[in-house]
Amino acid sequence: MPAPFGSSTTVAQAWERCGPGADTAPEVNAYLSPATAVSGRASTAPASNFNGCTLVFKKSATSLLLFARMTLVPNGTANCANPATNGSGNTSVTLTGNLTNPTTVPDYKTTLTVPNIDQQALPLDDFSAVVKRAAVFQARCKDTNKLLNLRGTFVYSGTGEAPDTVNKTKACT
Repeated sequence: MPAPFGSSTTVAQAWERCGPGADTAPEVNAYLSPATAVSGRASTAPASNFNGCTLVFKKSATSLLLFARMTLVPNGTANCANPATNGSGNTSVTLTGNLTNPTTVPDYKTTLTVPNIDQQALPLDDFSAVVKRAAVFQARCKDTNKLLNLRGTFVYSGTGEAPDTVNKTKACT
């Protein structure tokens, strides 16, 4: 069960502590993405458009840890190569996402809610990730429309800031 990372934590350090590089107790491989790559990418709002690499870890049965290592170069591109040795980037952002089940939205069983994104030292406006391992999200193709459905809600705390809701579907095969 990973704890939040500090702002100086690199991708390689997070990978070693809570990813496929975990090799000594109390380290544990809680990484939820492909075992040889970062989970995805993140960015901050314009005008800076700082770019970063993301990692997603299972924190507990009801929460995920979302980690982003940012490169503080306006409109730059983050180096997201080889997470096991990647020490690039200038600062890190850690978010906790809560899994709620059941959701009140029809056809969605679990919702991932990530609160207070804009309360971070470096507020993100985009966070993308691929989740490929473990039983965080489960799906069955027994409903009428034969679609697998996933919903994520990213909540901002500022006045007038509407949450970003992402809905993804995939046909059953």
